[in-house]
Amino acid sequence: MTLMPDDSCQRLLDGCQQIGAVADKSVADMWEVFAIQSYGAEVEIEAGKVSLAGGGGEGGFGLRILNQGKVGFAYAANSGDSQRLVDAALSAASLVPAVEGFEFPDDEGETKLSPMWDTEVDNISPEQLMLQADSMLSTCKELNPIAVITGGGISTSCTAGALLTSQGISTSGMRSSHGGGIQVTIDEDDKLTSGWSSMQSFELLDDLSPICDEAVGLAEITRNTIADNGGAREAPVLFTHSGIRSLFSNVFASSLRGEKMARGESVWSDKVSKLVFDNHLSLHDDGTIEGGAGSGRRDGEGKKTQRTTLIEKGVLKSGIWSTRDAAEQVSEGNAEDATSTSNAGRGGHQSSPNTSISNFILSSSQHSNSRDSVIEEIDDGWVVHSVMGAHTANPSSGDFSVTSSSILKVVDGEIIGALKQAGVSGNLPQSFSEGVSLIEMDKPRSIWASGSVVIPDILLRNGIRINPS
Repeated sequence: MTLMPDDSCQRLLDGCQQIGAVADKSVADMWEVFAIQSYGAEVEIEAGKVSLAGGGGEGGFGLRILNQGKVGFAYAANSGDSQRLVDAALSAASLVPAVEGFEFPDDEGETKLSPMWDTEVDNISPEQLMLQADSMLSTCKELNPIAVITGGGISTSCTAGALLTSQGISTSGMRSSHGGGIQVTIDEDDKLTSGWSSMQSFELLDDLSPICDEAVGLAEITRNTIADNGGAREAPVLFTHSGIRSLFSNVFASSLRGEKMARGESVWSDKVSKLVFDNHLSLHDDGTIEGGAGSGRRDGEGKKTQRTTLIEKGVLKSGIWSTRDAAEQVSEGNAEDATSTSNAGRGGHQSSPNTSISNFILSSSQHSNSRDSVIEEIDDGWVVHSVMGAHTANPSSGDFSVTSSSILKVVDGEIIGALKQAGVSGNLPQSFSEGVSLIEMDKPRSIWASGSVVIPDILLRNGIRINPS
């Protein structure tokens, strides 16, 4: 038994055509129908045992209509009542101001990418997921007899999508996903420590033991707690990719949105062509890389995906744009010239496309060293494996203040212990402006484990303050 029916893409396209035929007869100048259907299964682990196994599906149709420069959106669970859907979108369009010069994209082709679809994921059974969960429980016990998986689990999903527009775009495809994540806790001698790890791929993952190794390892290494009475102070901090990823995404994915830069709401407004990163660092948004979590043949508006240089050798070159946001900012006079960078993203059928990253890729022209060799060079600093509260970071200023329960103290090149809890604060753009070193990256895993941010471990030497609790 498979998760996804064989004719899913064709059924979605048929539904799009049904809605499009009604939109064609309306007063709408242009229309766009997006459809999605997904099915999934999951096994949850809690308190050292499998606590829940389940599955389900969801999907529907989203219609965006352009009428005299005004955009309206409506959605429905099925295509059965196409007239009501078209009427709702037209009604919504009547309530908003027109965007001068905005048109839905014409069909300009698509990027050639290998399908991110694995039939083995589609065919995986609940029994196989249960066996994988049992295997993770056993592996953690073998690594440390008192280590307990207190949260997490394994999940799989298969998604079909379709896009049809009045401008000639007709496309569909399927994507699969399989992954796991666990929280491991060690509770002994009145001391409770934990570690989290996860991994994900569009392919079936036969071996989930690496996340057991990492999670148990973090729970163990943080048991040797130390006192630090030095107070809040700046120090070099090595962020692992899991430690920096959420901060990097929350600050830079937002501050590099073109409309925020144009409206003066970004820390980098009015800084195009100026140095904003350390001069050996470059940042690209690339929706064309094989295996990238944010890759695809087209973006959410049907534009052919591309690679966009955002920062080159430290110099800010561009922001990211969707078609609508670019037209709106030009019409309002906030931007002199702006066009889509193929960065329209879809959150599902219940929302219209908005500007979002595909795959952020941070790179350096300098040679990268291993994590261990970089730690050996730190005289007095820290290693941070995870942070809590990254969503509170301010993309308008770059300031952040988060907490961490996975922070290790480094003295003379050796990890001497862990703080039970600590605050981590600073200004991320300032920290990336000088003294930055990137660590060698496990590229295949990082592309998926980091979601749409492909980022290695990073050593930041300036502007990061550690406040031991």
